[in-house]
Amino acid sequence: MKSVLVVGDPIEDVYIHGHVVGVSCEQAVPVFEVEREDVSIGGAALVARNATALGALVRYVGSPYENGLPYRWCKTRFLDGGRKVFRVDTKPTTQYTSADRSRLLDTIIQALKTTAILVLADYQHGLLDAVTTQRIILAANARGVPSVVSWQTRRGCPDSTPYTQADIVVLNVTEWQQIDPTLAIGRQWCVRTLGDGGCEAWPPRTPVLLQESAIPTMVVDATGAGDAFLAALAVAYDSSATENFRQAVRFANRWAALSCTVLGPEPPSIKDLL
Repeated sequence: MKSVLVVGDPIEDVYIHGHVVGVSCEQAVPVFEVEREDVSIGGAALVARNATALGALVRYVGSPYENGLPYRWCKTRFLDGGRKVFRVDTKPTTQYTSADRSRLLDTIIQALKTTAILVLADYQHGLLDAVTTQRIILAANARGVPSVVSWQTRRGCPDSTPYTQADIVVLNVTEWQQIDPTLAIGRQWCVRTLGDGGCEAWPPRTPVLLQESAIPTMVVDATGAGDAFLAALAVAYDSSATENFRQAVRFANRWAALSCTVLGPEPPSIKDLL
């Protein structure tokens, strides 16, 4: 059983199912009638849940505190007949302090002693600043623990420098477009996920070397497909095997496609992969 350490922001995902039943008499806005509510934990926690579903022994660190509740973002999606009508995002009211991040770093450094691979999933929600990120990656490198990292750039273009020493960088098309092209990102591999176009990968400063087509599937919900890909790549990756990376990318591609057959941010079942 492979030991995987996942670090990153937790997100509370709420799915409210119901129907738009008319227009309000108070104002010209839809009236939504709620039938049921489903709650799960997403963000980097969904990466951890996917790795667990794949049989890995997972340690998830998403807050300097055990429950992480004061710092959890909440994304509430309203669905009418399975179709997303709109989404409401609720930011946490508290902020991380330098003492919080110091505690977080201590926890991670201890966990690296028994970890086979590190996954850093930064959703830019405040958990990981540039200094902490760099220290985590360098600590993993010092212990010989390979690292797989991904970060979101939709809140602006964060400094990519802290990630340059990671072994594998996984970003989507939009995120790669915001990276400084002169900056050498990733020590071993760069991966670009292409949605229904599959994915491609290359060693730093070289042309695309690997290409994997998307797996044909009946898409129910693509939410969390990137998290599924990241988890599967980390679980399947073996840094000691030269030819393993292509196999790991192919495996991650399949698992991400399978995740699209599940409604909401839920890992698929490994039984459906076999």
